[in-house]
Amino acid sequence: MIEHTSESIVITDAAGNIEYVNPAFTRITGYSRDEVIGRNQRLLKSGEHDQALYEEMWTTLKRGAVWEGRLINRRKDGSFYTERASISPVRDAAGTITHFVAVKRDISHEVALEIQLQQAQKMQAIGTLAGGIAHDFNNILGAIIGFTDISLMQSKPDSPIYKNLRNIRKAGLRAADLVRQILTFSRQAAGNRKIPVAVVPLLKESLKLLRASLPATIEIVRHINVPEASVLADPAQIRQMIMNLCTNSFQAMREHGGVLTVTLDKLPAGQGPGAAILAGGPGIELKVEDTGPGMSPKIMDRIFEPFFTTKEPGLATGLGLSVVHGIVHDLGGEITVDSDENRTCFTIRLPVIEKPVVAQNTDEDLPPGGSESVLIVDDEQAIRETCRMMLSQLGYSVTTSGDPREALAMIKRQKDRFDLVIADQTMPEMTGLELLHEILRLRPDLPVILCTGFSEQLNEESALREGARQLLLKPVTCMRLAESVRNVLDANPPA
Repeated sequence: MIEHTSESIVITDAAGNIEYVNPAFTRITGYSRDEVIGRNQRLLKSGEHDQALYEEMWTTLKRGAVWEGRLINRRKDGSFYTERASISPVRDAAGTITHFVAVKRDISHEVALEIQLQQAQKMQAIGTLAGGIAHDFNNILGAIIGFTDISLMQSKPDSPIYKNLRNIRKAGLRAADLVRQILTFSRQAAGNRKIPVAVVPLLKESLKLLRASLPATIEIVRHINVPEASVLADPAQIRQMIMNLCTNSFQAMREHGGVLTVTLDKLPAGQGPGAAILAGGPGIELKVEDTGPGMSPKIMDRIFEPFFTTKEPGLATGLGLSVVHGIVHDLGGEITVDSDENRTCFTIRLPVIEKPVVAQNTDEDLPPGGSESVLIVDDEQAIRETCRMMLSQLGYSVTTSGDPREALAMIKRQKDRFDLVIADQTMPEMTGLELLHEILRLRPDLPVILCTGFSEQLNEESALREGARQLLLKPVTCMRLAESVRNVLDANPPA
């Protein structure tokens, strides 16, 4: 019976020397019977438990009681596994303990699932917290960036204040990027517009920028073995993924220098590592490898946790790899890490698409303004004022309201007064979506742009499906607002 059970059976003498093991034991541990018979069961110790656990185990067994618990042991090949053990003492006719019988079940898979669940719950909890503050924080940043944009438009480039304003704007955008990073690792970033993105140019561009910022002690070696490949993503996601991985590698080599090797290869459909995610077509494999000190298994188990870092305080936020993890999974890919004493390698596999790449608009000039009438609805006074000033400078006739019910009353009184409505999603009494539905009931032809600092209920796809003409993510720059207003009005000219 015990020869055929799936549970590991071990019989030892009173000193813990092994006298019998069943086939399940040899299958789980990798040891043959001949290799363990006569040896002490200590050969399985992993070093993961402190001495107190073993002292408690032997105290329990020597008094004749059954010991039950969870053990992390080491296989013959050095890998760890977790098992749930029940160890019972065996007495002879005189009542002396002569043997111990251990019945053990390998629960490594269950433990892995538990860890994944705990990680998911942790990411969800922090993501919920991040989402809760994102809306208010983005409104604050919107006012900072908005008023700065207006001041830049009103200042001459050679004036003393112009450079200071540019630095304020740059800091505001960096803060907005940090909010996006926090939301990205929790996979709650709303409204990322996915388009076919050429990976090779972005990779080359990122490495070029990185080279300028790294010390001469860091050598960058690149092996781009793919002439072209496109993935469905937000271009900012790809840039951020590359830069975060490379920055992490640089920090590992900061003290003594080293070599940063970046490799891009093509993967055939459904073959080799990552076959599960590439079952529907070919993919790419990006490897970022450094020669810095490696990571222990304990650290590797935690590197994708938000806010976990081995760096000194002030040198890292602990978000970089969490952000990469969130981006990769958002793009339908996978990320793995391999590390030893003097090497760490991150491998990312992503599915590619066979679609033409959409050219990105890099024109920094403000688009033409207009004379149309625009209604801005937002409960934040600073946001209303910045949007009003931005659009007024471009020639638009702008009306603002902090109450969606008041805005709706304006439209009811003068149905033909407005050519466009810009509404915030998160407002007291009525959400932007609810206001949108009421507006479309009154005037189905009136275009509405929705804005959000963060909303679990709203992304670009759902906003368009509900009838909005566009979704803007706060904080909104002057350029982005002007461009969106002009595009929507041109696509929906007033009657």
